[in-house]
Amino acid sequence: MEKVFISALPFKVTEPELQAYFEPYGQVTSLELHADWEEASFEPYAVVEMENAEDAIKALDGKIIGSTYLRVNKLVVL
Repeated sequence: MEKVFISALPFKVTEPELQAYFEPYGQVTSLELHADWEEASFEPYAVVEMENAEDAIKALDGKIIGSTYLRVNKLVVL
């Protein structure tokens, strides 16, 4: 399994919406959305775990969703 880091999320996007964007590129085994839409105290981001991250990254990085360009990268833990 590989993890993908997603930033520049559309305002008030939900976990089911994000999952629907990623599922065409492989089975999503977990999805964590980190957002505080009320306080806006940090930039929202999400982490998706899936079988083949490369296809999702190629298809979704830079894709316009809502009024933003998604940033989708392989998650690298240092």
